[in-house]
Amino acid sequence: MTRPTFLESVPEVSAKLKEPETKERKFEDVGKSAGQAAVLVY
Repeated sequence: MTRPTFLESVPEVSAKLKEPETKERKFEDVGKSAGQAAVLVY
């Protein structure tokens, strides 16, 4: 018996996720996106 993954056990969280980014992007654009997505945790 396999256990469900976290996302399988919480479908309302899975439904809110964005679609993956699959197109080619410039390195600068990827860096900018990563910087915008970063969070500082104290």
